[in-house]
Amino acid sequence: MAESQAPQAPTRLVAITPRTIWLAAGIAAGFLLVAFVLTRALGAFILLFVGIILAEGIRPLVRRLGQWRIPRPIAIILIYLAVFAGLLLLGWLLVNPLTSQLVAFVNSVPDQIGRLQQEVQRIQQQAGSNSLVGQVLNALGQQAGNIAGQIAPIVLNVPLGILSLIFNAILVLVIAFMWLTAVDGLKPFVIGLLPVQVRDEAADILREMGERIGGYLRAVVFNSLVIGAISTVGLALLGVPYPLVLGTFAGLTEAIPMIGPWISGGVAALVALVTVGPLKAAEVILIFVVIQQVEGNTLVPLVMNRAVKLNPLVVLMGLLVGTGLFGLIGGVLSVPLTVVLEVVVTRILAPLARHASARASRPLPAPEVALGGERPAPEEEEEQEQAPEPPKKWRGARPAAT
Repeated sequence: MAESQAPQAPTRLVAITPRTIWLAAGIAAGFLLVAFVLTRALGAFILLFVGIILAEGIRPLVRRLGQWRIPRPIAIILIYLAVFAGLLLLGWLLVNPLTSQLVAFVNSVPDQIGRLQQEVQRIQQQAGSNSLVGQVLNALGQQAGNIAGQIAPIVLNVPLGILSLIFNAILVLVIAFMWLTAVDGLKPFVIGLLPVQVRDEAADILREMGERIGGYLRAVVFNSLVIGAISTVGLALLGVPYPLVLGTFAGLTEAIPMIGPWISGGVAALVALVTVGPLKAAEVILIFVVIQQVEGNTLVPLVMNRAVKLNPLVVLMGLLVGTGLFGLIGGVLSVPLTVVLEVVVTRILAPLARHASARASRPLPAPEVALGGERPAPEEEEEQEQAPEPPKKWRGARPAAT
């Protein structure tokens, strides 16, 4: 019996057609266009994202007012008016002491920096022959002088900055209004473009993104108010100058995840060091450490973690990447951006990767085998094909015997 030859795998040819080339070129051009638009209109996209965050943050209130049969546009306007009324009341209560403390603080900055330079020179003289300490103190003195020279331009640019902030705030409010009033009507149309079997999943993904982003905004507002109030009261009890300014700054920096409280604590300690002395600076550091412990053990687990549901390591990586790419605004928006990416990865990309891996590891169908468990040799198959078919058994009436 001749030896059987192993069947050869069919050769697959990869043909590159003009359509494939044009498709690849179109995809590359699309990516370049997106990158160009993002770099040229980054400010517009940031305002759009902030408006979406604001819209999702107030969506539960809009929905609650809708249950009282209040039209959605009127409900949004009522929420805006209530927020403005609260801000005006807060400003009426705090604007006079806050303004006076802020003006006094700005006016005292050059004098305080001069005192700091004198203190550095005194410590440098006491350091004596230690050249390393002297170099460090000289560098600190030069930096203090540079900061003093930069104070005046910053103060002069404050009015322009306030006008730009007001204009951007109005744009954000308009974007949030349009998002809440128009997107719900467009969502069924967009989801309807998807295949039927993934429409429910797509709607659930969009709902989860909106809930987590809105929860983040509400958590940040709550934490900022609490930390700002605690910091103001603590600094006032310690007798640190400008407690309202420093407490307000602590509440604002709460929007920067993880490192914001360290920034506000460092600024408060520096002000206490320059205006009062080292002992008062140590007391400020101690009280901010206590505030950090209270925040980390109560506010963050109860408020932030429930709303955002992100691992602290993921938050830190998002903060580093966002700050490195977009600066301070990237650090502020790093958490909601990380939330969006986390939902996309876990709900869309990970299932697609698992499905592709399962299809790739699926075994090929087994070949047909004979009843004995072994596939017959090719020669035996040919003999079986050439063998005459046995006569069919007669199933009719037996013929009569002759």
